[in-house]
Amino acid sequence: MSVHLIRRAGSGLIDATLRDGQGPALELRGLRLQPLGERAPADPADCFYDLQWVPAEPAASAAPAGARRWCLIADQGGLGPALLNALRQAGETAELVDGPPAADDAGAPIELVDLRALDLSRLDAEHAAGLHRLLLGAQALERLPPSSRARLWWVTRGAMAVSPAEAATALALAQSPLSGLAAVMATEQGERWGG
Repeated sequence: MSVHLIRRAGSGLIDATLRDGQGPALELRGLRLQPLGERAPADPADCFYDLQWVPAEPAASAAPAGARRWCLIADQGGLGPALLNALRQAGETAELVDGPPAADDAGAPIELVDLRALDLSRLDAEHAAGLHRLLLGAQALERLPPSSRARLWWVTRGAMAVSPAEAATALALAQSPLSGLAAVMATEQGERWGG
């Protein structure tokens, strides 16, 4: 990973390009840098946002086996069928689907698990299309009536470090944008967001 900076002549602006092993991953144009002066933090570590993963115990009010309907949108790597089998062996009602299910006001709560983020591995045009498909799935679920009791779960691998040891390893940058979108969904559509 490298950062390439170019100062625009006479403007005081800088263009920055973040490159990974496959080429440009992020471009920022027209940055203006200035000294912090008195506002500079005493400790440089205070300049960084630190997200810490806190393990949580399962909720005591977890539904008994079979009380929910699990709908899985499979990835290309084969985790979907494996998860389907594991859920069924645990006594859950589970099925593979192509997208968010239709509203079912009288049925069991729906847990929609979208595994397609696992297929995002490169930052290219297909990456943008893949993120768009995930967003469309979230929007479709949002349009269901509140009585449908459906929640969305995105499965990622390496999208963010969950321990100090992982912080030193390479992250799956192609999946990382979902962390920010997930935070927005949890805030704006909390009752529809599983995790």
